[in-house]
Amino acid sequence: MTNAYDYQFSQFDFEKEYEKMKSRIIKPNILICGATGVGKSTVVNYIFGEELAAVGSGQPVTEGIERYEMDEVDIVLYDSEGYEIGAERQTAFQDNILGLIDSRLDKQMKEQIHLVWYTISAANKRVTDLDLSLIQSLRQRGVAIAILLTQIDSVDASELAALKEVLTEQLPMTKIFTLSIFDLPEEFLQWDELVDWSINSLPEQLREGFIRSLKRSIDQKRTHVIKKVIPKYTTIAAGIAVSPVPMSDAALLMPTQMKMYMEILHLYGVDRIGNNLKAILNGTLLSQLGKRAATFLTGQVLKYFPGLGTVAGAAINTTVASSFTYAAGMVCLEATYQYSKRIINGESIAFEEIFNMIDIDGLFDLFMKKEERQA
Repeated sequence: MTNAYDYQFSQFDFEKEYEKMKSRIIKPNILICGATGVGKSTVVNYIFGEELAAVGSGQPVTEGIERYEMDEVDIVLYDSEGYEIGAERQTAFQDNILGLIDSRLDKQMKEQIHLVWYTISAANKRVTDLDLSLIQSLRQRGVAIAILLTQIDSVDASELAALKEVLTEQLPMTKIFTLSIFDLPEEFLQWDELVDWSINSLPEQLREGFIRSLKRSIDQKRTHVIKKVIPKYTTIAAGIAVSPVPMSDAALLMPTQMKMYMEILHLYGVDRIGNNLKAILNGTLLSQLGKRAATFLTGQVLKYFPGLGTVAGAAINTTVASSFTYAAGMVCLEATYQYSKRIINGESIAFEEIFNMIDIDGLFDLFMKKEERQA
């Protein structure tokens, strides 16, 4: 009888699967614009990390707009020069922004501008006619646009409310998010809301790249894994498990689960934090979850032995395979989530150490029971 732990990592073509996973991602294009000194770089650094800012000069794509892209970050950022006081400069700024949008409206999806973050500093305590006119023009072109009120720590609550009132009256139905990197009451900080809006405003095929590029938004990553990643692999596992002899192909589940682990780790950017995904898969995950697989799946074969070779047995096999894959994915997600949380909090910790801090068997049983109840 094949044992799930008989699977050898040397059989798994990590490089091929890794390149396939990366090539599948379509990078969304995000334009961030606004007046000079409104804190655009602060927004980018807070949401995506400092890597994009560290690139230095971007690639000019049109007058006043530069394009920033990195292999390790799955978005493309278009950054406009800020406008300053003066009719000529303001006209040039508006023409540059609208020219970029218009030049890409009829192009393939990957070349279009998918999101516009229009940044206005609350510290200026006013909204200019140019801001209102340009935002309205962008909306008329069908672009997904959000207004980012930055530096809100520079105004009091009544001043902030007045700014939002002007924007709401002049630009109804336009999303407005208030942002600051300083410690303010939670109701004034809308970083998570901005991220959620951005994810939901992107076409489905562009969301993965955006979510992976997020630095602090680990809850949004968790939601994506639970709703999209794990269900994809449980479906694949169920298909593999349809066999005349239940669990005879248990080892075939391991490559599927390895791909699932790799996708979860990659989505959380574990490989961006000085980690080697191949070593983690071959070491920690294969040993920690692989041993659990061997114990669990062998027990299931004995449990359902009377059904061997029958239609009922094949149905049980499918349920067990998908349930186990779900539980294994959830345990991997929990470990990755806890690791990412500690990294964000500035802790220095190896990924492998997380498995000494969580109850793998307890979590595994919890998720197995949950999935079996829903099956």
